[in-house]
Amino acid sequence: MLPPHYVAQTQSALLFSTGSTMISQVAGKLVHRELDRCEIMTGGGVAYECMIPLSVFETLPAEGQSLMLHTHL
Repeated sequence: MLPPHYVAQTQSALLFSTGSTMISQVAGKLVHRELDRCEIMTGGGVAYECMIPLSVFETLPAEGQSLMLHTHL
């Protein structure tokens, strides 16, 4: 039997080697935005900083508004 941490590391390596996406979208409130990035606070209290192209920046709502971004890792 493999130790649990070995199994977890193997599964993580498998996810990355097969190109599977771990986070496909982020939804929450827009906390901050800049030309190349934005910060989203989820309902669970976790904030994500996402790198974005200018075309996405131009479509972002005002800070404090809800949004959902599809992601690519």
